[in-house]
Amino acid sequence: MCPEGTNVTGTTKVTGQAHRFIQPDMSKLRMAVKATAATSAEATALGNSLITNVSESLANLVNLTDIQTSNFKLTPNYPVGEDGYTRASNTPDNFTYVQSLDVTTTPDLVGNLVDITVTSGNDQVQIDDVVFYASPEKANDVLNELRVEAIKSGLETATIMATAAGGEVGGVVLVSDSSYVPYVPALSSSFDAMASAASVAAAPEKSVVYAGELD
Repeated sequence: MCPEGTNVTGTTKVTGQAHRFIQPDMSKLRMAVKATAATSAEATALGNSLITNVSESLANLVNLTDIQTSNFKLTPNYPVGEDGYTRASNTPDNFTYVQSLDVTTTPDLVGNLVDITVTSGNDQVQIDDVVFYASPEKANDVLNELRVEAIKSGLETATIMATAAGGEVGGVVLVSDSSYVPYVPALSSSFDAMASAASVAAAPEKSVVYAGELD
């Protein structure tokens, strides 16, 4: 028990949280261009021609700087023996050219880009993946708003608890931020911000903001 009239000052911690689901404003379309020919030179020439045709068609909707190639492969295809496993000859039957084409765009253009890709590449172009995400600019704007909301939430919780215990909340002495921006293939992304402020009760160790003085 503390003597009557004695002021006790302590430091504790509390967690404040804020989250929001937002509509992604960016998307990435990945496709694979494949071509097979008798020689490596012919396969490469055919594959490069397909890349050029598809890229020029896509450029009607996006900038060429938003189209990038990656994961180039040129593979010899050897004849297989009767058992279906062993190589029947050391001379390749033909060669297969494979290269990925990545297109950065906005979600509203994805459908049209897929149609253009299928039309310009025929059956030699395969859509591998479509990912929706938030641009760094939009994500940072949302996270900054959520940081403010999270700290307000923590301070409100601290005030309620301090008042219930007959104390008062002092100034914030330390704030720790564990906000994160997930990159997820979904139609909306969840953004979370966590913070904390002064409280009369200790929060679990997973609290990401530490603060508080009791007067």
